[in-house]
Amino acid sequence: MSTLLPSKLKDFHKFSKQFMEVLEDILSNYDHIPADDHRDLRAKFEMFSTEFERTNSDSPRSQLVIRNEAKKTFEHALRRFIRNYIRNEKVSDAVLVQLGIHPIDHIRTPHIEVHEKVDALLHVRSKNAVNIDFWVCGSSHKAKPHGYKCHLAWTIADDEPKSLADFKYNTRMTKTEYKLSFDTYPEKVAGKTFWAVLAWENYRGNMGAWSDTFSTMLL
Repeated sequence: MSTLLPSKLKDFHKFSKQFMEVLEDILSNYDHIPADDHRDLRAKFEMFSTEFERTNSDSPRSQLVIRNEAKKTFEHALRRFIRNYIRNEKVSDAVLVQLGIHPIDHIRTPHIEVHEKVDALLHVRSKNAVNIDFWVCGSSHKAKPHGYKCHLAWTIADDEPKSLADFKYNTRMTKTEYKLSFDTYPEKVAGKTFWAVLAWENYRGNMGAWSDTFSTMLL
């Protein structure tokens, strides 16, 4: 994960100074940070800090170039240091805050709920197959909600299923129209009735409302 650092030079120096001061205080508590890497980071910070303190808006361009190069070198080392040693399970969120780094948010943002039902048409164009055309119920064009696929629960039976548990099979469809083949179905399907209900499902497995029941006779 990339750490967001201050973009303005003055803010970056302030952040870096705080980071290095806190790092000195806590370093003895951690055994996973190599001393050589810490010394290298310290040296690069001191070089950058020295050039920062000695320059201002009236400084010669040559001095500003040296300062900017020192900042670039230190920032590269700092990002590597944070990535390798600070973004580590041994370092608590409280310590990250002390260092001026935002902790990682482990709470996943809830997915937007979709309340629309699925509307569909079933087409039987060939033996051992049914084509399913699906879209958002009430929509004027055939589209699915962003981030969702269509969950198809289906069965082949003489009588209409009385509950969701009676739909024996489940298929996820990402594109309409979808062709469902029965080539591997254990029985002949010709003349039998295909029953289906559909619902939107996001990629975390959260389900929307089930549609009405659709049916058609198979060839």
